[in-house]
Amino acid sequence: MVIVFDLNGTLLDTSAIAPELRRIFGQKVTVDHFMADVLKHSMATTLAQDYRSFGDLSASVLQMMAAGHGVSPTPAQVEQVRGAMLRMPPFPDVIPALRRLRKAGLRLAVLTNSSRTSLPQQLENAGLRAYFDQTLSVESLGQYKPALDVYRFAADALAVPTSEILMVAAHHWDLLGAARAGCKTAFVKRPRRALLPHALPPDYLVSNLDELANELLEEEAGGCRTCWSIVGAVSLALTVAAAAAALIPARVRAKRGIQSA
Repeated sequence: MVIVFDLNGTLLDTSAIAPELRRIFGQKVTVDHFMADVLKHSMATTLAQDYRSFGDLSASVLQMMAAGHGVSPTPAQVEQVRGAMLRMPPFPDVIPALRRLRKAGLRLAVLTNSSRTSLPQQLENAGLRAYFDQTLSVESLGQYKPALDVYRFAADALAVPTSEILMVAAHHWDLLGAARAGCKTAFVKRPRRALLPHALPPDYLVSNLDELANELLEEEAGGCRTCWSIVGAVSLALTVAAAAAALIPARVRAKRGIQSA
């Protein structure tokens, strides 16, 4: 199994861009409002087959929202928001959980809407780059999550079937696409995040990544115990069979000795 993490809002805390937004909008636009509009337009561009990078799309949405609120951000302010998105810190539970999963030998990857240029910068700035075997951007496909082809693309890139992917996200829409593509799913209940009623339930529902790591490592340990039990049973069976085989010639020799007498 490959554990595949969403990046923005799951591993990285998007609230870090709030100061830059306040410099433009004051209290009129929150981070959640801004990110929801970026998400809405990422889905629209996917449906319209009009892909543009996440950074460029975010800047366009920012300028559109500013126009709607009657404010005019300077080019420098727009770039400051884009820069803040590259420097978002990890949530406090992220590094300890990734360290434990990595130490256990589990295969970890990232699948994000961020561009191929932004992704390594975000991971480097957050101190997360070393924890992942592979990092994947939707830019390679030209479609945004939760398009089903994105998760199939990830499976191809990771050389596993979608059934061998556990998609971890704090966004119900991400897990909706992953589940429909055949992935297992884990929902992380970040602040102000909830599941969509009547949608496919996740395989794991956790409050943080430490909790998810606990569950996965317990399952891994249980699987190892089962394997060793099987190995032990097979070993015992082989030992008994060998002992039985050793007795047969002795019995045959004893029988022949009686007949000769």
